[in-house]
Amino acid sequence: MKTGYLVFLLATFLTITVFAQQTGQNISGNVTDAVTGNPIPGATVIIQGSSPLIGTSTDTNGEFSLKNIETVPYKIVTSIVATTTF
Repeated sequence: MKTGYLVFLLATFLTITVFAQQTGQNISGNVTDAVTGNPIPGATVIIQGSSPLIGTSTDTNGEFSLKNIETVPYKIVTSIVATTTF
């Protein structure tokens, strides 16, 4: 009887743990130049108003991924620091 009760408790605990880890969604995409369509590496991608700040930067192909984001309305903002040589 004790063994069956222990197995039941263990199975319940593992199920709760699995569900607790699936709290959000993944967001991925790429940042490109609006005129040329070229990827923009190093662009900052953040969820505006998130606390603590949630964000990442694009890779060399302009791609980004944010993992396990809470499913609520949000606004994604991108920015880049650029320099021009004259």
